[in-house]
Amino acid sequence: FYKREGHLEVKKRYITESGLNLGSWILTQRRVRAGTVAGSLSEGQIKRLDAIGMRWKDKRSEQFEKGLEEFRRFVVRNDHGDVSLQYETVDGFPLGKWLSTMRSKYKKGSLEREAVEKLEDAGMVWDVQQYRWETYYKAAKEYRNRFGDLEIPGSYVTEDGKKLGVWLNNQKSSYRKKYRADTAWRNAKEPEAATTQMNTGEYRQNRWTEEDKGGFAEEGRHLEKRESGITKEQIQKLESLGICWEGKSAGSFERKYKAASEYYKEYGNLEMPSTFVYKGEKLGKWLNELRLARKKEGQNNQNLTKEKVQKLNQIGMVWEKKDSWEYRCEMAKEYFIKHGNLEISQQYVTEDGIWLGKWLYIQRMQYKKGVLEGWKKEKLEKAGICWKSASELAFEKGCKALEEYFSKYKSLEISKGYVMPDGYRLGSWVYRQRKKKRDGKLTGEQAERLAVLGVE
Repeated sequence: FYKREGHLEVKKRYITESGLNLGSWILTQRRVRAGTVAGSLSEGQIKRLDAIGMRWKDKRSEQFEKGLEEFRRFVVRNDHGDVSLQYETVDGFPLGKWLSTMRSKYKKGSLEREAVEKLEDAGMVWDVQQYRWETYYKAAKEYRNRFGDLEIPGSYVTEDGKKLGVWLNNQKSSYRKKYRADTAWRNAKEPEAATTQMNTGEYRQNRWTEEDKGGFAEEGRHLEKRESGITKEQIQKLESLGICWEGKSAGSFERKYKAASEYYKEYGNLEMPSTFVYKGEKLGKWLNELRLARKKEGQNNQNLTKEKVQKLNQIGMVWEKKDSWEYRCEMAKEYFIKHGNLEISQQYVTEDGIWLGKWLYIQRMQYKKGVLEGWKKEKLEKAGICWKSASELAFEKGCKALEEYFSKYKSLEISKGYVMPDGYRLGSWVYRQRKKKRDGKLTGEQAERLAVLGVE
């Protein structure tokens, strides 16, 4: 069987032409060595089976060890264990789906204690929703500590790419939905009234009792929320940061507008850095938030009405800030000094309201099309930009590893499972490149580079 197939992955019920139940026999040898059934194997027998590719561990154990190793690498590389469901490793292992399966088994109580401990030691996140909520809560707390409030524009994105403004608005929306539902339930005097007021599909109707004049009476006189939504504990934690559930705090615009008006009377303009504080108000930050809100949502929206725009125009508001190409390049340089790279999300916006991520993306596109001016290219390179994309860098890494392998072994006969001494899965990379070549998914430059290396 090994000579014909090149492996010993024999189905349990496989029977040879001579009538030998080979599948069952191989399974028994594995169990004998593992000590789960009676019997013994000599060292000589074990070596003979090893010589023809015997796999001693069962597939589930091997799959678990593979998943665990990939998860450990992910945590080391990303400094967290929050893996998206669709995430796959470089060699195609579906790590996101594998972790989801582990969580499902954990919830059902069918995951062995040893496996649980190994995953937890590696940084496993069992409750993804709670973990992500806590991650964003931490970002909100850092914002509050830095700026003194939670008046975050909806378009605000943290330096590491978290859409904090969107998240906070979602928390407010979830809170208002829950609070208003509860109020409608309590105030309803008849079942029909409650049904009309709360026809959302997200709440279910409790039973009606004549004795309860306040509305509906099942254990607390309130709409019973289903599993989704903001929890009481989460509400308390956000309130400890000073969140205002109904939008910005009362009188916030008028208070800051008054300060801006006084500044305008004193200096004749509203030109100030984003960190500028005037008479206790963070005026620079507030003005930038207004510019950003108008740019994204147009002149008329819930937070920035036409009346507010007119009032601001009267005191010299400049909606489009003057920010030169050189200024943005300098901001990119400062980002590089702070973070060590310019791999920035396209959604990243600076405190000054500059979409630095999108701007860098445009520069890279212009460079690839050959339309970026030479002096700009030179300045961006001094700022630390890398023109190659993540996929291009990964391809280059594979080529260098292949060159190293050929230099050492003078051959390109590499098994799919081959791993370099440094852990790089070269065999898997070569396999994928050959498949891409067959499917016509390589660029002309990539195909040429592989041809030079001798990959057919």
